[in-house]
Amino acid sequence: MAGRRTGNFVHAAHQTCLAHLLRRCRTMMLDHPQHPFAPQVQALLQAALATRDRYRDGDVSEHGLAVARGLYVNRLGDLLTGRPSRLADARRFAAHLTTEFDAVFSFLFDPTLDATNCPDGTCSRRTGLPLHDRKH
Repeated sequence: MAGRRTGNFVHAAHQTCLAHLLRRCRTMMLDHPQHPFAPQVQALLQAALATRDRYRDGDVSEHGLAVARGLYVNRLGDLLTGRPSRLADARRFAAHLTTEFDAVFSFLFDPTLDATNCPDGTCSRRTGLPLHDRKH
């Protein structure tokens, strides 16, 4: 089983579906166009996906991927630990991202993981994510 060992337990790798997170960003941006949180999260997730693609294409080295991964994790942490928003939708989205924090960028730690979890490709079609992210 693929996963990481902590103490006496083996944890299977988990990836939060980025298609769902990106869709939530777009919905929030439509509902609250002046609020900065969703565009910041969207830009971060899209940058991570672009880095993953560049890594797959051989344009980013293992070291470059590790550096970028650290930057993305830290940037998301900064977004989530900043001043709480007055907007309830932003607070709910931030709470969801906090819960899923360890699984948002799993695909950058384990290249065998897909960034989405939609086996039929519906997430990819609705979000514009590359189809090769579908699970087989």
